[in-house]
Amino acid sequence: MGASTVMVAVCSSVTHARNSPVAPSTTRTPWCGSSIGDNGGGGEGGGGRVGGGGGIGQPMSMLLSMNPQVSHVAVFDMVGAPGVGVDLSHIDTPSKVTGHGMSLAEFTGDNKIDNQAEFQAKAMDEALAGCDVVVIPAGVPRKPGMTRQDLFAVNAKLNADFADAVARNCPKAFVAIISNPVNSTVPIFAEQMKKNGCYDPKRVFG
Repeated sequence: MGASTVMVAVCSSVTHARNSPVAPSTTRTPWCGSSIGDNGGGGEGGGGRVGGGGGIGQPMSMLLSMNPQVSHVAVFDMVGAPGVGVDLSHIDTPSKVTGHGMSLAEFTGDNKIDNQAEFQAKAMDEALAGCDVVVIPAGVPRKPGMTRQDLFAVNAKLNADFADAVARNCPKAFVAIISNPVNSTVPIFAEQMKKNGCYDPKRVFG
């Protein structure tokens, strides 16, 4: 794959959006991140990851920013992604890092945003716009007493929403899905992309 734009998104919330391998290239790849839930464009190139502010998203975003082929990492999450972006931008890496979504003060504090759903939808669109690679670790982990069907009910809806966002902002992106159960979330994502008329079986992985 040539120059690409990588978008990264990480979410720690099940009900709200919160906080890929790139083939060798001589051009640095911009990474952008956006995410909803956390279980555990165009330009020079880049990618996106859904789920960037949680325990998986933050270190993944940092590792992506250290990749010499990545020029931009965009982190998206329901809460805290702007702070993650600022923290990572202090690290001496080749990549630009930006955070998209609400701060804690905007979520529950003195600066609480009234229409949070609209704000978050716009933030996700900004993070995913023009991405060439999107990585999605978003979702919820399987908890004690939780059946695979319970897990599927939550994460399937999240991945269907992600597919709509990807179709809207970066329909040609390579998408890597790691939210469980992968054998169900990947087909859900693929079917939603088909509904949007932009499914390419060579661009969706899990």
